[in-house]
Amino acid sequence: MRVIHKPWGHEKIIYENGKITFKIICIRKGCRTSLQYHKEKTEVMLPIDSYCNIWYSICGDPHVASKIGEMVIINPLVIHRITAIKDTKIAELSYGSRRDIVRTEDDYGRKDIVQDT
Repeated sequence: MRVIHKPWGHEKIIYENGKITFKIICIRKGCRTSLQYHKEKTEVMLPIDSYCNIWYSICGDPHVASKIGEMVIINPLVIHRITAIKDTKIAELSYGSRRDIVRTEDDYGRKDIVQDT
């Protein structure tokens, strides 16, 4: 297992093969991920606890998931963000490059686009 530290917490990479990544996202209370989308990557998120809001927008229609076991599928081009109400964990299985991230807003001043070339 590999741990990647982020300004909002950390990710525990359980499995990765270049196309598929399975990880546990751990976000500290009051923190949130960037508002982002992916050009090609698909993510399947599953809250492990109910201390978060997974916000996503489909065709301009906002949705929020926060229940334990409430599966959220984030397809390419869907804008999304996770906010932690308390320290929280989310299981995520993604298909595509881990670096396929287009940030439209970020509380920590990180680069707007991170993508493999």
